[in-house]
Amino acid sequence: MESNFSLKLFDFLCKLVGSEQDIRARRIFFKVLDHAIQYSPEWRVVTSGSKSEGLDLPGSDLDIMYINQVDTVYNTQFEIPNDLPYALYFDFENTPPGVRPTSLI
Repeated sequence: MESNFSLKLFDFLCKLVGSEQDIRARRIFFKVLDHAIQYSPEWRVVTSGSKSEGLDLPGSDLDIMYINQVDTVYNTQFEIPNDLPYALYFDFENTPPGVRPTSLI
């Protein structure tokens, strides 16, 4: 009975999200898309979330991250060179869970 359930579950999931080949094709599509929309050397574009993982579920949205490749984010305030007028650093010292740890000085 367990093998019958496993096969039924596999068939259901294939109908819901697609076959292994469908998922692989979607992943490749989004990797190509990430490289195709690199319109600036300062910014990198990365698609993420369920769609870029190959899952095209009802109600799924498309997540896109824009990554700044020029600015440096420092781990502590002490790493920041003195000649910078401003800098980004992560302040983990007194940051409670769920709060964004990025500080701007």
